[in-house]
Amino acid sequence: MKKIVIALLINLIFGFGYQVLNAQWIKCFDGGVKFNPFTSLAINGDRIFAATSVNGIYISSDNGKNWVQKNNGISYTHTNFLKVQGQIVFAGINGHNTSKTPGGLYFSTDNGESWKATSNNIFSDKSIGSMAFIDNIILVGTGFNEGVFMSSDNGISWTTMNNGFDLSNFFVASIINYKNRIFIGTAQGIFVSDDTCKTWALKKSNNFAIGIKAFDIIGDTIFAAGTFGFFRSTNKGDIWESPDNIITKVYISDIEVYNDKIFAATENGFYVSTNRGDTWIQRNIGLKDLDCDAITIKGEDVFIVSNNINYGSIYKAKVEDLISGIDENPIQSKVNIVISPNPVSDNISISILNSDFSDISISIFNSLGIEIMQFENKELSGQNLINIPTETFPQGIYFCTLTSGSNNITMSFVVIK
Repeated sequence: MKKIVIALLINLIFGFGYQVLNAQWIKCFDGGVKFNPFTSLAINGDRIFAATSVNGIYISSDNGKNWVQKNNGISYTHTNFLKVQGQIVFAGINGHNTSKTPGGLYFSTDNGESWKATSNNIFSDKSIGSMAFIDNIILVGTGFNEGVFMSSDNGISWTTMNNGFDLSNFFVASIINYKNRIFIGTAQGIFVSDDTCKTWALKKSNNFAIGIKAFDIIGDTIFAAGTFGFFRSTNKGDIWESPDNIITKVYISDIEVYNDKIFAATENGFYVSTNRGDTWIQRNIGLKDLDCDAITIKGEDVFIVSNNINYGSIYKAKVEDLISGIDENPIQSKVNIVISPNPVSDNISISILNSDFSDISISIFNSLGIEIMQFENKELSGQNLINIPTETFPQGIYFCTLTSGSNNITMSFVVIK
């Protein structure tokens, strides 16, 4: 009976609470088995590709409604990433040169129906972490201290391009080209090459620009994200800055640019910025697990990967729902609020990260809109944790509203007994 009540409450909160934040994530697929997290997403035509660390590659041809496993030709299915170039889909498999785990770089010319290893399968004992196409060359970033490989003959032959690297603890997680300057993201930081990968230089940083997982570009600004947050450069990558805001030093797995907006998949969920990373707004309503690892965009739909310790899931939302109302409510871009556990029975913790607003009032409302608790003019700066006993709350849906002046942000939670 308790499970039925919880399900009814969650359905109610999803039907009503979504409208509060103008964001609506809907689960469209889970991995089906335990310990099968999703690692990457890609789009090719009308197909969505999803890579997992256990069961390989899944494909949807109906915008995420149904998914089919497609690993024909791939013997070991621990897939690190997916990349589309033209009509060819590439998959990087997680191999290991010491354990003899069969990895490699695979490609499909029939939209994922079958897969083949690249010529000579030079990567059969390597873990493939990233890939880029720059004019007539192909770059592949590997793990387990193998570095960068380059091909200028469509993948027939490959050359290592590691001059300037300390290959210890080295994994190339991301590659991007900006005006003939090539950037790679590694555990050690951001490396740059101005001579088509012949030599590399580490861009020193005092702001933890290491563990870089993803790059993207808007105009003359390059963005990087990784283990210690979000970074940007406006001078071709010579200097990187980290804006001081709610995702400073948050673990970010992926970023994706949509027109002039940036989407970020982080350990704390999904964020949106409309001003090149100056401020961010959290958009998590509907996400069961906030550990997000990959983003892709198909038309007006955004797809993300959300993983927990046991399962991985894919969610989708409308772009318009994610960006609606951002500019009209500045508190949403300055204050980050997390409520846990949710659902709750005895005591709830409200974690508030405030980077700008000094005077904030906090109110708790029941589902009838009646205020049942209030904290006036809290001096909240930086990270704050407020514990609220809920054992006397009747079972139902509640809303926590933070207000500063005429601006507010609301999150919902469920009390169960």
